[in-house]
Amino acid sequence: MPPPTTDPSTIQILPGYRPGILGRTLEMHMDYYGPLAGWGHYFESYMASSLGPFLKRLDDAVDPFSKPPTTPEEKAAAAAKCEVIESSKGRNQVWTAIQTEPDTGKQRIVGTAYIDGDFYRLGEHKEEGGEEVCRLRFVIVDESVRGMGIGGKLFDAAMAFVGEKGYRECRLSTSKALKAAVKIYERGGFVLVQDKIEEYIREDNGKKEFWNMRDYVWRRDGNVGANGGAGAARADDDKPGGEVD
Repeated sequence: MPPPTTDPSTIQILPGYRPGILGRTLEMHMDYYGPLAGWGHYFESYMASSLGPFLKRLDDAVDPFSKPPTTPEEKAAAAAKCEVIESSKGRNQVWTAIQTEPDTGKQRIVGTAYIDGDFYRLGEHKEEGGEEVCRLRFVIVDESVRGMGIGGKLFDAAMAFVGEKGYRECRLSTSKALKAAVKIYERGGFVLVQDKIEEYIREDNGKKEFWNMRDYVWRRDGNVGANGGAGAARADDDKPGGEVD
């Protein structure tokens, strides 16, 4: 890969939702994993189905189509939904690397990192003590700015949030092939708890391939142990974080 020509000073790491973040997260993942792993419409739709609900759980998310409940059933459902929303406040966050064009001031998302604080607390992955565990997801850096340390800065921002919120544990899944990403995770205190070979069929040509997938765990007390703690070595149905630098 040729050295980047972008001035690093034109890129900021910012927290919170930004318009177009879902589309850019998908686009950057597909740009990278399409040629590399043959990802197609199945993987793109899978990611979209995960990202959509996550964005709704960010603190400033408001449903513009909601209507006041009228029946007892609607009121009960609304109260339950409100309880989930309230309990999710402050648990989730996303960071974007924002590149600003010096001449025009136009901004573009060139990297993302997500902390999902509800992954093990709600839904199909719910587990006992899941409110103390979060997941690092959808880490990706645009090809045009790789090699500038952007991935490391996104990771640092995400882990600062993990520390601030007092999570006991943070988990992630990635591929051994993503050496730059693995280096950042291990340097940041993540410990390998499961190394496995996964078989899949490329969507672009139908050929069978194998990926060496890895599950990592970070523990606040630093004591991961042989099995990584409860549930840490279980497959979490999450795809690998993108290549970072």
